[in-house]
Formats: sequence, structure tokens, C-alpha cells
Amino acid sequence: MEAVKFGHDCGLKDEDNRHAFTKVKALLRTAEARTPADLVRAIGHALTQVTAQDALGWFASCGYSFC
Repeated sequence: MEAVKFGHDCGLKDEDNRHAFTKVKALLRTAEARTPADLVRAIGHALTQVTAQDALGWFASCGYSFC
């Protein structure tokens, strides 16, 4: 059985590991949405800002390996 590779084994820096959700949370806080409609728009915008590298870092921090 092959060992699970983590973010640092895939060439990711430790600070990249949870970057996807950190980025989304920060953008949602910045948006300061006060209505459900504004929140939906803010979530949509925040999710468009998540890069493939952000997502890879998050999955790697959860123990998944794609390298």
C-alpha cells in the first residue's frame, strides 16, 4: 500500500494548504453582505476567486494526493 502524500510532498508550501477556504472566508467578511441575496452574490464572487492551486492545497491538507 502506497503512503498518502501530503501538501509538502506535492511541492506545496504549508501556507497553501488551507488557502481555498481562507480566501473564501476573507472575501465573505470583506463583502459584509447583510441580506440573503447579497450573501449569495458574495459567495458566488468568492468562489470564482479560488484557484486550482488553492483547491489542490486544501485537498492535500486533507490527505489526498494528486501528484
